[in-house]
Amino acid sequence: MNRKIGALAPVEPLLRSIAEEAARLLGVDNAGLRVTEGDELVAVGLAGSAHDTMRPARIKLWEGPNGQVVIEGRTVVRDVDELSRTDPERWKAVRQLGYTTFMGVPLRVGDRTIGVLSLRKRGSFTAGDQEVAEAFAGQVAIIIENARLYTALDVRAARLRTLARLCSMVSSSLDADLVLQAIARAAAEIMGTAFVALYVADEQSRTLLLRAASDERIGAGLPAGRRRFGEGLVGWVAEHRRALKVPDVLLDPRALSLEWARTFELRGFLGVPISLPDSLLGVLTLNDPRPVELDADDESLLDSFVSQAAVAIRNTR
Repeated sequence: MNRKIGALAPVEPLLRSIAEEAARLLGVDNAGLRVTEGDELVAVGLAGSAHDTMRPARIKLWEGPNGQVVIEGRTVVRDVDELSRTDPERWKAVRQLGYTTFMGVPLRVGDRTIGVLSLRKRGSFTAGDQEVAEAFAGQVAIIIENARLYTALDVRAARLRTLARLCSMVSSSLDADLVLQAIARAAAEIMGTAFVALYVADEQSRTLLLRAASDERIGAGLPAGRRRFGEGLVGWVAEHRRALKVPDVLLDPRALSLEWARTFELRGFLGVPISLPDSLLGVLTLNDPRPVELDADDESLLDSFVSQAAVAIRNTR
Protein backbone atom coordinates (compact mmCIF):
# COMPACT_ATOMS: atom_id res chain seq x y z
CA MET A 1 0.00 0.00 0.00
CA ASN A 2 2.86 2.39 0.85
CA ARG A 3 4.53 1.67 -2.48
CA LYS A 4 1.28 2.24 -4.37
CA ILE A 5 0.48 5.56 -2.70
CA GLY A 6 4.10 6.75 -2.66
CA ALA A 7 4.27 6.41 -6.44
CA LEU A 8 1.42 8.88 -6.97
CA ALA A 9 2.64 12.46 -7.32
CA PRO A 10 -0.49 14.45 -8.39
CA VAL A 11 -2.38 15.40 -5.26
CA GLU A 12 -5.96 14.57 -6.33
CA PRO A 13 -5.32 10.95 -7.44
CA LEU A 14 -3.12 10.54 -4.37
CA LEU A 15 -5.85 11.59 -1.93
CA ARG A 16 -8.47 9.46 -3.66
CA SER A 17 -6.18 6.43 -3.51
CA ILE A 18 -5.51 7.05 0.19
CA ALA A 19 -9.25 7.08 0.95
CA GLU A 20 -9.80 3.88 -1.05
CA GLU A 21 -6.94 2.13 0.74
CA ALA A 22 -8.22 3.30 4.14
CA ALA A 23 -11.66 1.89 3.38
CA ARG A 24 -10.18 -1.43 2.25
CA LEU A 25 -7.77 -1.65 5.16
CA LEU A 26 -10.47 -1.05 7.80
CA GLY A 27 -13.30 -2.93 6.10
CA VAL A 28 -15.60 0.06 5.61
CA ASP A 29 -17.16 1.49 2.46
CA ASN A 30 -17.29 5.13 3.58
CA ALA A 31 -14.00 6.97 3.92
CA GLY A 32 -12.66 10.37 3.08
CA LEU A 33 -10.11 13.00 3.93
CA ARG A 34 -10.41 16.59 5.02
CA VAL A 35 -7.24 18.65 4.68
CA THR A 36 -6.57 22.02 6.28
CA GLU A 37 -6.74 25.12 4.12
CA GLY A 38 -6.51 28.36 6.06
CA ASP A 39 -9.17 28.23 8.77
CA GLU A 40 -11.15 25.50 7.01
CA LEU A 41 -11.20 21.75 6.52
CA VAL A 42 -11.80 20.86 2.87
CA ALA A 43 -13.32 17.52 1.84
CA VAL A 44 -11.07 15.68 -0.65
CA GLY A 45 -10.17 12.13 -1.62
CA LEU A 46 -13.60 10.55 -1.17
CA ALA A 47 -14.23 6.80 -1.37
CA GLY A 48 -17.45 4.78 -1.40
CA SER A 49 -20.62 6.64 -0.44
CA ALA A 50 -18.60 9.46 1.11
CA HIS A 51 -19.56 11.56 -1.92
CA ASP A 52 -23.08 11.81 -0.51
CA THR A 53 -22.19 12.29 3.14
CA MET A 54 -19.09 14.50 3.35
CA ARG A 55 -21.06 17.71 3.11
CA PRO A 56 -20.54 20.58 3.14
CA ALA A 57 -17.30 20.50 1.18
CA ARG A 58 -15.78 23.14 3.47
CA ILE A 59 -16.21 23.47 7.21
CA LYS A 60 -14.48 25.64 9.79
CA LEU A 61 -11.63 24.05 11.73
CA TRP A 62 -13.72 24.05 14.89
CA GLU A 63 -16.97 22.62 13.45
CA GLY A 64 -18.39 19.17 14.14
CA PRO A 65 -16.50 16.00 15.05
CA ASN A 66 -13.84 16.64 12.39
CA GLY A 67 -13.16 19.99 13.99
CA GLN A 68 -12.97 18.27 17.37
CA VAL A 69 -10.22 16.04 15.95
CA VAL A 70 -8.22 19.09 14.87
CA ILE A 71 -8.72 21.05 18.08
CA GLU A 72 -7.91 18.15 20.40
CA GLY A 73 -5.29 16.57 18.15
CA ARG A 74 -6.55 13.05 18.88
CA THR A 75 -8.79 10.36 17.43
CA VAL A 76 -12.51 10.93 18.02
CA VAL A 77 -15.13 8.16 17.90
CA ARG A 78 -18.78 9.30 18.01
CA ASP A 79 -22.18 7.69 17.72
CA VAL A 80 -24.04 8.87 14.59
CA ASP A 81 -27.37 9.07 16.45
CA GLU A 82 -25.74 11.41 18.97
CA LEU A 83 -24.29 13.57 16.19
CA SER A 84 -27.63 13.74 14.36
CA ARG A 85 -29.32 15.12 17.46
CA THR A 86 -26.97 18.12 17.54
CA ASP A 87 -26.82 18.62 13.75
CA PRO A 88 -29.66 16.66 12.09
CA GLU A 89 -29.37 18.20 8.62
CA ARG A 90 -25.68 17.41 8.19
CA TRP A 91 -25.93 13.81 9.46
CA LYS A 92 -29.28 12.90 7.86
CA ALA A 93 -27.70 11.26 4.80
CA VAL A 94 -25.27 9.31 6.97
CA ARG A 95 -28.11 7.82 9.03
CA GLN A 96 -30.16 7.01 5.93
CA LEU A 97 -27.26 4.93 4.62
CA GLY A 98 -27.25 2.93 7.84
CA TYR A 99 -23.97 4.14 9.29
CA THR A 100 -23.92 4.09 13.08
CA THR A 101 -20.40 5.14 14.10
CA PHE A 102 -18.00 7.91 13.06
CA MET A 103 -14.25 7.85 13.59
CA GLY A 104 -12.00 10.79 12.83
CA VAL A 105 -8.23 10.33 12.96
CA PRO A 106 -5.82 13.31 12.91
CA LEU A 107 -3.21 13.56 10.17
CA ARG A 108 -0.26 14.97 12.08
CA VAL A 109 3.14 16.21 10.95
CA GLY A 110 5.20 17.04 14.01
CA ASP A 111 2.97 19.14 16.25
CA ARG A 112 0.70 20.23 13.36
CA THR A 113 -2.59 18.64 12.34
CA ILE A 114 -2.84 18.96 8.54
CA GLY A 115 -6.08 17.07 8.10
CA VAL A 116 -8.49 14.38 9.23
CA LEU A 117 -9.13 10.83 8.05
CA SER A 118 -12.92 10.36 8.35
CA LEU A 119 -14.50 6.91 8.52
CA ARG A 120 -18.12 5.79 8.94
CA LYS A 121 -19.19 2.25 9.75
CA ARG A 122 -22.28 0.11 10.14
CA GLY A 123 -21.44 -1.19 13.58
CA SER A 124 -18.71 -0.24 16.04
CA PHE A 125 -15.01 0.43 15.63
CA THR A 126 -12.82 -1.78 17.79
CA ALA A 127 -9.66 -0.75 19.63
CA GLY A 128 -7.78 -2.67 16.95
CA ASP A 129 -9.50 -0.64 14.19
CA GLN A 130 -8.42 2.56 15.88
CA GLU A 131 -4.84 1.37 16.27
CA VAL A 132 -4.61 0.44 12.58
CA ALA A 133 -6.26 3.70 11.50
CA GLU A 134 -3.82 5.77 13.58
CA ALA A 135 -0.79 3.90 12.19
CA PHE A 136 -2.16 4.41 8.67
CA ALA A 137 -2.85 8.11 9.31
CA GLY A 138 0.71 8.66 10.53
CA GLN A 139 2.09 7.46 7.20
CA VAL A 140 -0.57 9.27 5.18
CA ALA A 141 0.23 12.62 6.84
CA ILE A 142 3.86 12.39 5.71
CA ILE A 143 2.82 11.42 2.17
CA ILE A 144 0.38 14.34 1.91
CA GLU A 145 2.94 16.79 3.28
CA ASN A 146 5.51 15.60 0.75
CA ALA A 147 2.97 15.93 -2.07
CA ARG A 148 2.18 19.47 -0.93
CA LEU A 149 5.86 20.37 -0.92
CA TYR A 150 6.35 19.04 -4.46
CA THR A 151 3.24 20.92 -5.59
CA ALA A 152 4.51 24.10 -3.94
CA LEU A 153 7.81 23.78 -5.83
CA ASP A 154 5.95 23.35 -9.14
CA VAL A 155 3.78 26.39 -8.34
CA ARG A 156 6.85 28.45 -7.42
CA ALA A 157 8.55 27.53 -10.70
CA ALA A 158 5.44 28.48 -12.72
CA ARG A 159 5.22 31.79 -10.85
CA LEU A 160 8.85 32.61 -11.58
CA ARG A 161 8.37 31.86 -15.29
CA THR A 162 5.33 34.16 -15.41
CA LEU A 163 7.20 36.95 -13.62
CA ALA A 164 10.12 36.61 -16.02
CA ARG A 165 7.77 36.99 -19.02
CA LEU A 166 6.21 40.07 -17.44
CA CYS A 167 9.61 41.63 -16.76
CA SER A 168 10.53 41.15 -20.40
CA MET A 169 7.25 42.67 -21.59
CA VAL A 170 7.49 45.66 -19.24
CA SER A 171 11.00 46.48 -20.39
CA SER A 172 10.36 46.02 -24.10
CA SER A 173 6.78 47.08 -24.85
CA LEU A 174 5.64 50.68 -25.36
CA ASP A 175 1.97 49.68 -25.30
CA ALA A 176 0.96 50.53 -21.73
CA ASP A 177 -2.54 49.06 -22.03
CA LEU A 178 -1.11 45.75 -23.25
CA VAL A 179 1.40 45.63 -20.38
CA LEU A 180 -1.13 46.58 -17.69
CA GLN A 181 -3.59 44.00 -19.02
CA ALA A 182 -0.88 41.33 -18.88
CA ILE A 183 -0.02 42.32 -15.31
CA ALA A 184 -3.67 42.13 -14.21
CA ARG A 185 -4.20 38.70 -15.77
CA ALA A 186 -0.93 37.30 -14.42
CA ALA A 187 -1.69 38.65 -10.95
CA ALA A 188 -5.12 36.98 -10.92
CA GLU A 189 -3.65 33.68 -12.12
CA ILE A 190 -0.65 33.57 -9.79
CA MET A 191 -2.32 35.05 -6.71
CA GLY A 192 -5.28 32.70 -7.17
CA THR A 193 -7.91 35.46 -7.00
CA ALA A 194 -11.02 35.69 -9.14
CA PHE A 195 -10.49 39.25 -10.38
CA VAL A 196 -7.70 41.86 -10.51
CA ALA A 197 -8.05 45.47 -11.67
CA LEU A 198 -5.50 48.23 -12.31
CA TYR A 199 -6.38 51.89 -11.87
CA VAL A 200 -4.10 54.71 -13.05
CA ALA A 201 -4.01 57.85 -10.91
CA ASP A 202 -4.05 61.50 -11.99
CA GLU A 203 -2.78 63.43 -8.99
CA GLN A 204 -3.56 66.82 -10.51
CA SER A 205 -7.29 66.05 -10.82
CA ARG A 206 -7.18 63.58 -7.90
CA THR A 207 -8.95 60.89 -9.92
CA LEU A 208 -8.48 57.23 -10.80
CA LEU A 209 -9.18 55.61 -14.18
CA LEU A 210 -9.71 51.87 -14.66
CA ARG A 211 -7.09 50.83 -17.23
CA ALA A 212 -6.89 47.03 -17.04
CA ALA A 213 -8.89 44.05 -15.77
CA SER A 214 -7.98 40.39 -15.55
CA ASP A 215 -11.44 39.37 -16.80
CA GLU A 216 -13.13 41.60 -19.38
CA ARG A 217 -16.60 40.22 -18.64
CA ILE A 218 -16.35 41.01 -14.92
CA GLY A 219 -14.54 44.29 -15.55
CA ALA A 220 -17.33 45.48 -17.87
CA GLY A 221 -19.61 45.79 -14.85
CA LEU A 222 -17.39 48.36 -13.15
CA PRO A 223 -17.81 52.13 -13.72
CA ALA A 224 -15.73 53.09 -16.77
CA GLY A 225 -15.33 56.76 -15.82
CA ARG A 226 -12.99 58.41 -13.36
CA ARG A 227 -13.28 57.82 -9.64
CA ARG A 228 -12.22 60.49 -7.14
CA PHE A 229 -9.61 60.00 -4.45
CA GLY A 230 -11.39 59.05 -1.25
CA GLU A 231 -14.39 57.61 -3.14
CA GLY A 232 -15.10 53.96 -2.38
CA LEU A 233 -12.50 51.41 -1.36
CA VAL A 234 -10.25 52.09 -4.34
CA GLY A 235 -10.41 55.81 -3.63
CA TRP A 236 -9.58 55.18 0.03
CA VAL A 237 -6.35 53.41 -0.99
CA ALA A 238 -5.44 56.34 -3.26
CA GLU A 239 -6.28 58.94 -0.61
CA HIS A 240 -4.31 57.27 2.20
CA ARG A 241 -1.63 55.59 0.05
CA ARG A 242 -1.95 52.48 2.20
CA ALA A 243 -3.06 48.92 1.51
CA LEU A 244 -6.63 48.11 2.50
CA LYS A 245 -8.07 44.64 3.13
CA VAL A 246 -11.82 44.14 3.51
CA PRO A 247 -13.09 40.60 4.24
CA ASP A 248 -16.64 41.38 3.03
CA VAL A 249 -17.31 44.51 0.97
CA LEU A 250 -21.07 44.09 1.43
CA LEU A 251 -20.60 44.92 5.10
CA ASP A 252 -18.26 47.91 4.63
CA PRO A 253 -19.95 51.34 4.44
CA ARG A 254 -17.09 52.70 2.27
CA ALA A 255 -17.72 50.19 -0.52
CA LEU A 256 -19.36 51.10 -3.83
CA SER A 257 -20.54 48.86 -6.70
CA LEU A 258 -22.30 46.55 -4.25
CA GLU A 259 -24.59 45.11 -6.93
CA TRP A 260 -21.49 44.25 -9.00
CA ALA A 261 -19.96 42.48 -5.99
CA ARG A 262 -23.18 40.51 -5.40
CA THR A 263 -23.55 39.56 -9.06
CA PHE A 264 -20.05 38.12 -9.35
CA GLU A 265 -19.84 37.00 -5.70
CA LEU A 266 -16.71 39.06 -5.08
CA ARG A 267 -16.92 39.92 -1.40
CA GLY A 268 -13.22 39.84 -0.49
CA PHE A 269 -11.14 42.92 -1.37
CA LEU A 270 -7.47 43.90 -1.19
CA GLY A 271 -6.27 47.21 -2.60
CA VAL A 272 -2.60 48.23 -2.84
CA PRO A 273 -1.20 51.62 -3.91
CA ILE A 274 1.16 51.78 -6.88
CA SER A 275 3.52 54.59 -6.01
CA LEU A 276 6.94 56.16 -6.23
CA PRO A 277 8.49 57.97 -3.27
CA ASP A 278 7.10 61.31 -4.45
CA SER A 279 3.93 60.39 -6.35
CA LEU A 280 0.95 58.03 -6.59
CA LEU A 281 0.77 56.20 -9.91
CA GLY A 282 -2.29 54.03 -9.39
CA VAL A 283 -4.03 51.29 -7.40
CA LEU A 284 -3.99 47.53 -7.86
CA THR A 285 -7.06 45.69 -6.51
CA LEU A 286 -7.74 42.00 -5.91
CA ASN A 287 -11.31 40.70 -5.54
CA ASP A 288 -12.37 37.17 -4.59
CA PRO A 289 -15.43 35.35 -3.22
CA ARG A 290 -13.47 34.76 0.00
CA PRO A 291 -11.31 37.13 2.07
CA VAL A 292 -7.97 37.74 0.33
CA GLU A 293 -5.37 36.20 2.64
CA LEU A 294 -1.70 36.32 1.66
CA ASP A 295 1.27 34.41 3.03
CA ALA A 296 4.86 35.70 2.89
CA ASP A 297 5.41 34.36 -0.66
CA ASP A 298 2.15 35.91 -1.88
CA GLU A 299 3.10 39.28 -0.40
CA SER A 300 6.45 39.18 -2.20
CA LEU A 301 4.67 38.34 -5.46
CA LEU A 302 2.21 41.17 -4.96
CA ASP A 303 5.09 43.57 -4.38
CA SER A 304 6.57 42.40 -7.68
CA PHE A 305 3.33 43.03 -9.59
CA VAL A 306 3.00 46.48 -8.03
CA SER A 307 6.59 47.32 -8.95
CA GLN A 308 6.09 46.18 -12.55
CA ALA A 309 2.88 48.19 -12.81
CA ALA A 310 4.74 51.24 -11.50
CA VAL A 311 7.43 50.84 -14.16
CA ALA A 312 4.83 50.41 -16.92
CA ILE A 313 2.86 53.51 -15.86
CA ARG A 314 6.00 55.60 -15.42
CA ASN A 315 7.34 54.55 -18.86
CA THR A 316 4.05 55.62 -20.43
CA ARG A 317 4.25 59.02 -18.82
